[in-house]
Amino acid sequence: MKRIVFTAAALLVLAGCGGGSSGGAASGAAASRLVYVNPANTQGRFALILDAASTPGVLVLDLVGPDLTPACGVSFGFDVDATRAAWSTSPVVVNGTLFTPATGTQLVQGWVNGARLQAVVANKGLGGQVGDIGRSKGVIGQIRLIPVPGAAAGAVTLTDNGLATILDSSGTPSPVPVLVGTLTLN
Repeated sequence: MKRIVFTAAALLVLAGCGGGSSGGAASGAAASRLVYVNPANTQGRFALILDAASTPGVLVLDLVGPDLTPACGVSFGFDVDATRAAWSTSPVVVNGTLFTPATGTQLVQGWVNGARLQAVVANKGLGGQVGDIGRSKGVIGQIRLIPVPGAAAGAVTLTDNGLATILDSSGTPSPVPVLVGTLTLN
């Protein structure tokens, strides 16, 4: 009986809304593109920068580091306003160009818990240190964001959540701040 009542109520709601037709704002025609502006003064800093592979449906951001920085791996994390943007999970983090299987078994992993992303990009073992993970050498890793369908246009909060750490060949972790630019939903 409960199933019949629920099904009937759902049909009434759909009928009252026009049955999900393609017209109107309910179809997702609201703001649908994330726009990112790189942070200023990134020289000598870890930063998130816009990747040219970004599309209207998927914003791709590159994590880059300061020149002359050696590391075996980098962990990082960001928080986003989940009412306007979501972490793409196909995949949530992608290896960049600095850590490769040639120096050990590659470790690339990302986790999403609501608005929070945590990730690691590394070579297995401390002997796989990359001599320079700086921006001039390449990209540490990539993350992807997608707009929330039907969300209102406006500023989207995207912040470094303080989890970024580099690991060097001595096994010493060093926390690092990551500069984040401005994000809007248009």
